[in-house]
Amino acid sequence: MMGKLSDFDLRHFVGSVLFWCLIFVIIADPSNGLLHKKEVFFVLTFAYNAVVFKPDLSKLPYIIALFVALTVPWLFSMMAMRVIEGDEVFAVYKAIAPSVLLLWVREYDLVKLSRIPVVVCSIILIFLFYLVTTYPVLEEVIYPYCYKYGEALQVSRRYIFGREFFCMHLPSCTTFIFALTFYFYCLFTKSLRGFWKMVALVLITVYLTFMSGTRSTVLLSLFSFSIVGYISLKDNPRVKRFLYPIIITAGVFFVFAIIMLASDTREASNIVKYGHIASYAKLFEENPEYLIFGQGPGSTFYSDGFNKIVVKTEWSYLDLVRYCGVFAILVVVVFWKPLVNLWRHRNEHKFVHCMFWAYLAFLLIAGTNPLILSSTGIVMLLMAYSFESMVVDGKLAKDNKTYGEANHE
Repeated sequence: MMGKLSDFDLRHFVGSVLFWCLIFVIIADPSNGLLHKKEVFFVLTFAYNAVVFKPDLSKLPYIIALFVALTVPWLFSMMAMRVIEGDEVFAVYKAIAPSVLLLWVREYDLVKLSRIPVVVCSIILIFLFYLVTTYPVLEEVIYPYCYKYGEALQVSRRYIFGREFFCMHLPSCTTFIFALTFYFYCLFTKSLRGFWKMVALVLITVYLTFMSGTRSTVLLSLFSFSIVGYISLKDNPRVKRFLYPIIITAGVFFVFAIIMLASDTREASNIVKYGHIASYAKLFEENPEYLIFGQGPGSTFYSDGFNKIVVKTEWSYLDLVRYCGVFAILVVVVFWKPLVNLWRHRNEHKFVHCMFWAYLAFLLIAGTNPLILSSTGIVMLLMAYSFESMVVDGKLAKDNKTYGEANHE
């Protein structure tokens, strides 16, 4: 007979399973076009926690801020009788709805819960990538399949450093950054002794670096490896003499890679992004009031990037300003606020310092991808606030089995 579980443990176990399922369906199917289970697990997770746990009302202002930032500009746009895509407005509200779970993230370690979904998704993607590259005829089957199910999986051929590559990635693969940072930290601190931890690290790294083909994921994996390696080893006297030359070399290569990727005129993504910027400049020049009151969520404008009327672009923060005007500040504050406490507590545990840079990297990458007002952005927000609560409440320092001993820098 299994050992008797306390009521406390059972309550958290059930809640953890529900959060695990929610994180998995958001990462595996961000468009909700394949599994159609995001709403189901969100409602179940919300209902269970609302009944079982007392809400953390200190998070309520952040939830209200998100909805106010979108609702007030939307009301302004309706009063101005602008053309608004109703389906897009509904999609934005539906995407940010899981933010209400901030009321209960203090009860869970969502970063820990995200690791298995990330590994499972990596295994599936690596297997699919192997099939397509081994049997190229499958590529013609996958393209229409992905389009039919809302681009749950994106496949393309891209030019990187002047060479064409076949790429396959999830729109949500930037959420892998927390799991990847954890496994790199275990590697550098020599706590990566388990076979399955090594397998997980290899799978995530191989996928992000070699198969996703997107600049954001490749740069995220390289950045994570570099920053975690530096923070973990900088106090080691035997490593210090070799570390700084390596960091300088890696930094030069990193900057060079960014410049090369950003200036590649054959890369379609660059042409599109620069076209969006020119169109935004023209839009704000002709309609300066949008910088104050916003154009409203669901509003449209003509972009030279796509050569058509669009609702959103890949520039998330510019989209926020266009949607919300000055109210975009509220959204930015909500997303960037966890960085404040992570920075304050960075000297208490090296992993906290690593996670600060990991979350900062995500927020910067999100600026060039439509990730903020999406379920992908919200699940990262939930994980960030969950980890922040663990750090502030002192739970991280007590969890030596998962994160190792606290080591002051």
